[in-house]
Amino acid sequence: MTTGGAGAEPFSGRGAANPTSLEPTPHTLRVDGLRVHYLRGGRGTPLVLLHGFNVGSSRLTYGPSLAPLAERFDVIAPDLPGYGLSDAPDPFYTTEDYVRFLTRFLDALCVRRAHLVGFSKGGGIALGAALEHPERFYKLILVSAYALNRTPQLPLLPYLALRSPWLSQIFWRTLRRYRRLLPWYLKNVIFGDAQKVTEQLLEEVREPLSHEGSEAAFMAWLRGEMGLLRFRTDYRAQLGDLQVPTLLLHGTRDLVVPVWGARRAARRIPNARLRLVPRCGHWLPREAPEALIEAATTFFG
Repeated sequence: MTTGGAGAEPFSGRGAANPTSLEPTPHTLRVDGLRVHYLRGGRGTPLVLLHGFNVGSSRLTYGPSLAPLAERFDVIAPDLPGYGLSDAPDPFYTTEDYVRFLTRFLDALCVRRAHLVGFSKGGGIALGAALEHPERFYKLILVSAYALNRTPQLPLLPYLALRSPWLSQIFWRTLRRYRRLLPWYLKNVIFGDAQKVTEQLLEEVREPLSHEGSEAAFMAWLRGEMGLLRFRTDYRAQLGDLQVPTLLLHGTRDLVVPVWGARRAARRIPNARLRLVPRCGHWLPREAPEALIEAATTFFG
């Protein structure tokens, strides 16, 4: 196990593959009565990618990595219920609901076992699934993963907005209305390197931001997760029981899920590896997709 600044495995920038015609394509199926949209394509061992982010979807989160990963794996990337093009559940899902959804989704695809990558909220779901059903997963990569810290680390205004329905509506409406606010938010809160917030990325984010469906699902989930000053889901006490070989991939400038949580988790998970990406913020799959591609191709093998 490697942990800490000096002991963590650095990202080298090698190992990224070139995109091919194997890039995953859209599909749909029904899980528990919900129409679920997912991307699938490639060859090899199944690799499931779980997105996060409040306007997250499989393509928005993993777009730059899909084709390179499909060269080596059978890539499966669902839009979680309530996000992207998937149906919204009623009532909205909790973390435990999403963990159950993942196993039922794999059952519907007749995938008995797979590699698993989870980002942010998707990382918490992936960790919960691996703890509950270790026989379903070969290896696990937790990317800027939720559920490793008990205490919220958000700035005061976003925290209050998430706790109060009317403040949250004002926050998201303001984010939609004022075009300058979104780049400021991405550059100063979500990304570690402001220069990587491109116009193309902003347009990709603005499109789902204009729809209220994903926002409603995320806000309902997060309000259920947030207590007065702590999160409801916390897997720290169970990390020592995790049987699935695990790599934690984290940016050193993550302001949403601070890197110290990943360092501590890497010490508690048996034989875990920790790989840090310098100057990278929270949205690692979009800010440093080459790091994710290298981590997957080397760790999964």
